[in-house]
Amino acid sequence: MSNTIVYIHGVGGVTPLEDWLDPLNVGLVQAGHSPIDPTYDTVVPVTYQSLLMRPTGSSRTTRTDEVKETWEGSDATEDAARRYAVTQEDNAQFLRQWSHRARGVHFGHSPQGVNTTLTSVVTRVGDLTEAKIYANHRSVRASVMREVLEQIPASDEIVVVAHSLGSVIAADLLTRLPERTRVRALVTLGSPLASDMWKRLRSLATDFPYDRVDAWINVFDPRDAVTYGRGVAARFPMAVDVSVDIRSHSVRAYASHPAVGALLGHQLYGQRDAHADLPPARQLGEGWHLQLLGFAYAEQLSRTCQAKKFSWRKRFDTARRISATRVIEEVEQADDSARADLGATPSVTDFVDRASDLVRDVWSDDDLLPLAVSRYASSPLPPFDIAVDPKHRLEALTALLNRVRRRQGSISDLEFATAVATSVEHAQDALTPDRRRWWGYLVGGGAVLLALTGVGLWAVLPTALAGAAAITATLAAFGPGGMVGGMLTLVLATGAGTALVSAGAVAATGERDAAVEFRLAVAGALTQMRVEELRGLLVGIVAVIRAQEALGMATTRPHAMEVLLDAQARLAQELHLHTVVAPKRPGTKEMAERADLLHRAIEVLTEADPADDTRPVTISPA
Repeated sequence: MSNTIVYIHGVGGVTPLEDWLDPLNVGLVQAGHSPIDPTYDTVVPVTYQSLLMRPTGSSRTTRTDEVKETWEGSDATEDAARRYAVTQEDNAQFLRQWSHRARGVHFGHSPQGVNTTLTSVVTRVGDLTEAKIYANHRSVRASVMREVLEQIPASDEIVVVAHSLGSVIAADLLTRLPERTRVRALVTLGSPLASDMWKRLRSLATDFPYDRVDAWINVFDPRDAVTYGRGVAARFPMAVDVSVDIRSHSVRAYASHPAVGALLGHQLYGQRDAHADLPPARQLGEGWHLQLLGFAYAEQLSRTCQAKKFSWRKRFDTARRISATRVIEEVEQADDSARADLGATPSVTDFVDRASDLVRDVWSDDDLLPLAVSRYASSPLPPFDIAVDPKHRLEALTALLNRVRRRQGSISDLEFATAVATSVEHAQDALTPDRRRWWGYLVGGGAVLLALTGVGLWAVLPTALAGAAAITATLAAFGPGGMVGGMLTLVLATGAGTALVSAGAVAATGERDAAVEFRLAVAGALTQMRVEELRGLLVGIVAVIRAQEALGMATTRPHAMEVLLDAQARLAQELHLHTVVAPKRPGTKEMAERADLLHRAIEVLTEADPADDTRPVTISPA
């Protein structure tokens, strides 16, 4: 069944869909509901502003000019009022979790006498004079109501979302709608109906069309001057007020609040679990685990996104879905033997909504740590260059750990995530110039993203499939780039070899031989990486070692030192040859930079145990 959504704007003219429908849809999806789709649902953004620009003639109207009421009370009204009261009580209980009690001084503290003065002042400011025109000119008011009624589609059921002055117009229309039209929900945002300017509507409080309207929810901010700091329930007790803290009067700010999307979904679909209509998590081959972990982190970045950043989340969710689709396309293009080795392919839903459940309890904390460092310090959906604030990264990582960790030991999810975040920051400070954050270095054109992160969620997949089927002795099988290759590289460089089992990277001769071969391949790969790729991997290595020791885990510092010292020796020999054969050439200079980076990383790893480091650490903005 499709929905009919009527939006009545406030002063200032028609509001673009991206300013009210997009944030509403983000809230609907966050609450586990389907978004409003204009290609399927009927979305009507009515307009009337031109009628308020230049009122002419007398403010009086004749009886023939007025818009006649189509509703009148009947014997059934009392029963409808009782049903309405039960519904609104349910709505009040549902919305209580979002209601915010404003602290400090706000407009709601003003006494009623001051409210009258405030009404006079506010209506003289800027475009709010349009509200005064609507209030004082009956002919204009009648013209506006007729114009809006003509734009409302002939539908049995509608949902009305009204902002600011639009909420006044909506209240005027409740008793004037076509007789067969039923309002499933009236949602008013930033309504000025608490003002004395709208005294003429007081009759609605005693003659309310309970059999025509199912619910009226009013969302307001006590610091919003247009609402006079008050809800509308004191004047219209059939409404349920929800007080929020958005510090704004804009419809974008109101529609972005999670309460609005949740209550709209509650009215349209009823209360539902976000995963109620998704298939249960299912077992997939071990070769998918690292890929799924990357998507699981992206899933938590989406779920922990602040409501006010709905535009960011919309873009990010689009990138998640595109990435999942590309992974599946890569699998379909792989040869039959590679697909057979991996087994069943995850669906888009598995990648986007179920990834966390599909890798729950897969890794021990020791094996999960280098993977967590990789995800925290990575661009989440390469090659899409989507910025993520470090505080958001930390919150998402904490949520991810809560979903996927085995319940063992005494380390909390927040302690684990904080150790990762602070260790990455310390490593970045030691190995990046001018305290620039490592995740800011992007390598374009599909190249490796700083070795640790990789080029994308899908770029490494074909080679990863081949590597899972017949592992080779070099990292070329997985590539140091790509999400899978990046995590494997860091796992091997830090010595967390048991995680290779989950990656499907175990040679037929046994895990030990595979780990040794890959460890040597990592050392060789370090000498070939470009400067920023090498810097990224070294940041990851140092961060893993620091986090291991800060959390009291078994340290793999000796293994990492062995890899780095081997790489340093190889690079020193190569640099000597280049200095002799091609002195002062750009390639030789870059090789010298790589050698310097390795030297600095080795110095950092020979410092004292980071658990003894008491320097204060803060997560800086990106």
